[in-house]
Amino acid sequence: MSSPALPPKSSPFPPEMTLWVIFALAKLGTHLLSAQGYGIFRDEFYFIDCGKHLDFGYVDHPPMVAVSAWVSHTLFGDSILGLRLFPALAGAFKMLMVGWLTREIGGGRMAQALACLAFLVTPIFMAVDSMLTIVTYEHLFWLGACCILARIISTENQKLWLLFGLCAGLAMLTKYSFAYLAAATLLGLLLTPQRKLLWSKSILGAGALALILFLPNLIWQIRHDWATFAFLSTVHQYDHSRISFLEFTLGQILYHHPLLFPLWLAGLGYFFLTPKGKPYRLFGWSFVFTYLFFLFMQGKIYYLSPVYPALFAGGAILLESGIQRLGRLWLGWLTGFVILTGGMVLAPIFLPILPFPLYRAYVGHFTRQLPNAHELDQLFIDRLGWEEQVSQIAQIFQTLPRDEQRRCMILATDYGEAGALNYYGKQYGLPTAVSGHNSYFFWGPGETTLETVIVYGQGLDEEEVYQCWEEVQLVTHLKTNPGPPWEQNLPVYLCRKPKLSMQDFWPLTRKGF
Repeated sequence: MSSPALPPKSSPFPPEMTLWVIFALAKLGTHLLSAQGYGIFRDEFYFIDCGKHLDFGYVDHPPMVAVSAWVSHTLFGDSILGLRLFPALAGAFKMLMVGWLTREIGGGRMAQALACLAFLVTPIFMAVDSMLTIVTYEHLFWLGACCILARIISTENQKLWLLFGLCAGLAMLTKYSFAYLAAATLLGLLLTPQRKLLWSKSILGAGALALILFLPNLIWQIRHDWATFAFLSTVHQYDHSRISFLEFTLGQILYHHPLLFPLWLAGLGYFFLTPKGKPYRLFGWSFVFTYLFFLFMQGKIYYLSPVYPALFAGGAILLESGIQRLGRLWLGWLTGFVILTGGMVLAPIFLPILPFPLYRAYVGHFTRQLPNAHELDQLFIDRLGWEEQVSQIAQIFQTLPRDEQRRCMILATDYGEAGALNYYGKQYGLPTAVSGHNSYFFWGPGETTLETVIVYGQGLDEEEVYQCWEEVQLVTHLKTNPGPPWEQNLPVYLCRKPKLSMQDFWPLTRKGF
């Protein structure tokens, strides 16, 4: 049976774009108004330092997020609002693409509004667009790729494959998991009549363009002995947590809002069961394949998030069709009101808008019985206590004689601790902190020596500290309130008279001693 004819689309920028812009401004305003809530997240400290060491690759991620951090620091210095401006803008631009995608696959104004509203209140999208993360840019390029695919299907304009190749190349410079998403979509395309679109010379050009963009990072990996694969291997070696089918599925429902579960389930129905959605069935298959893959690979719950905007679009179209058949347009307004109200109820769990004690009580009320609830708690608790921690290190540093301060090394075993030291340490006159964690190992110890070292951090092997220096003094245990529990009671050592040369010592830091 041949696919149904697709409606002609004269322009990808219709009058409905005003509606998308309103939602985009709402999303941008939401993130800008909450941008300075609490402090800087652990990963953000690390990304800021990555931006100060621009390269084509890093141990645990491609370069895109570091470029964002570098641009923010260049334009706005140490401003938290400046750091989070571009993720907020990315979120607003994604909102425009949600509206565009919904229209492209057959949705009218009501469907576009409902899909945009769903995207606005989805918890995981609130969270990742509220701070500098790799994931917000991953979602940006994946959603862009989906829009281009929908346009290729609806217009059969093969030249658009080059634009898809551009998105794919930029996505691979953002997060390597794009390869899994792209593979799932390719499998979905092969299972639909739209597979005919793959037999095009433009596909080769798209592949070549994506490879050219990704090539510098690939060369970096080769030159650094495939550091990312070694990193991932280590993570899997020490991560013994296992997530069940039920936990993974319940996590999908929570992270993408329980009230939206019927909507994205209807989206699957739109792609698999309706003639209107049949040409775009690859989006349904993309969800199925990525769901099974990440479930099998024990991926984190949010890894599946990039595929949901397409499901929101499909579900909104199916809902719009039903409301129009019933002739009860008020049902659309009621649905929007319910979605918005439900979004406001869960927003304080994913946006830093409540005082922390109230937040803890609020999030506990909703999530105490849910699997992986600690991931939600970590969103905010890992933004607290850093400046207090740095001030305690500064007090130790300032007790040293001036000549010893000039040659003192501060060594942290965790990237968050090192990043926080470098962010807040300037006001205390601290030297640049060093670490063997992630990319800090490749940046090395600089011109510091092992004569006087303040060392602390998560996972520190205290026995090896005594094996590396003759004089080791346990100075204090760090405590911050509030602050991450994994950063409490960390022993801080003041070490003198090294037993090893820097050449022999530095490789030990890669495993945190």
